[in-house]
Amino acid sequence: YTGTIKKSIDMDQKVQTISKPVFTKIFSQARLQPYYGSTVCFDEVLGLYTWNLKISAAFWTVLQTYEVVLRNAVGEALISVYNQNWYESFRFQRTLNDKMKHMLSSAVVDDVKIHGALSSDGVISSSKFAFWQGCFVKNPGQHLWQGNIRKYFPYAPEDVEDTELMIRFHNAANEIRKFRNRIAHCEPVFSQNLERILALCLTLIGYREPLIVDWLKGVEQVSALIAENPHKTKRV
Repeated sequence: YTGTIKKSIDMDQKVQTISKPVFTKIFSQARLQPYYGSTVCFDEVLGLYTWNLKISAAFWTVLQTYEVVLRNAVGEALISVYNQNWYESFRFQRTLNDKMKHMLSSAVVDDVKIHGALSSDGVISSSKFAFWQGCFVKNPGQHLWQGNIRKYFPYAPEDVEDTELMIRFHNAANEIRKFRNRIAHCEPVFSQNLERILALCLTLIGYREPLIVDWLKGVEQVSALIAENPHKTKRV
């Protein structure tokens, strides 16, 4: 343990002692500019950049869990309504706009390339986040969820109508997807409403199964890192 702690301390010291010219040359002034904000102190910029890396990495645990929970629920609904080969169903494809059809077609092609054969699980895992979001719009949503949504999200609020639940799922997925894309494209997220994104993910996962939320709260590190946000601390 002593060696591990010493190594961690040494790594922190190396991070803190890296020079501004070297760091700026490698990462570019344009990329670092959003981190300067109200400060001209490089040490503060470096600290915020480092924290942004940590919170971005930590969020993948939550985002991955949310996406898998969501797409598996949608997948179950698709199989129930359109059978095991839902991705080949003309009835289903008829409810999709051109963009959704293209995403589905791409997922089918990718599944064959990766696994050598088509399967529901393969198409589900190959489909884009935006495809699952699109399953909550009026078409195909009304055919998929109307009178059926609580079968797959049994812990959703009972006093909310199915149509309103579809809107909530769609809007939340859209917000979460955009946030996920910021992380995937290595953009700063320190000024985003991180508490809201975390709460959205946990709430919607909870509509499916609260026990998964309990488990996730025990493994995610986002909450602790949010409390250490140097941007928020400085702003306050």
